[in-house]
Amino acid sequence: MNDILHRVRFDRGIVIAILVGLYVFAKMPLMTLASVGLAGGLVVRTWLTASRRSVKLGLSAAYIGVMVFQLVFNALVLFPMRGWTALYYPTKIVALGLLLLPLVVERFVMVQHQDEFYMPSAADVSAVSFDELQHNWA
Repeated sequence: MNDILHRVRFDRGIVIAILVGLYVFAKMPLMTLASVGLAGGLVVRTWLTASRRSVKLGLSAAYIGVMVFQLVFNALVLFPMRGWTALYYPTKIVALGLLLLPLVVERFVMVQHQDEFYMPSAADVSAVSFDELQHNWA
């Protein structure tokens, strides 16, 4: 159980570090690479799953549509503001939120049967009585 929790915390830490790095250092080419790379990776991952072909096509179209929206937002809204408006940094936060949008699409659309199961501790297992087992069985 600690391994799973450690892995989840570690993954979240990496994502937060990448987002902070993009917030501080990202220019147009880096944001473009991030959008295209994330969409491309998710499209490849979608086609490697055992889902139906219609689900794969729908998710791929959604990822590409979100990527196009991100690129248009970055090109027309975010980077023309650079250097001459106070809204540049709040808009950059919105752009980073849009960068996470394909992950949100995947979470709500993709049906995964790979649930994380936490085994009970030894103390919890030893505390189960025969009466509880019999009651749960009935």
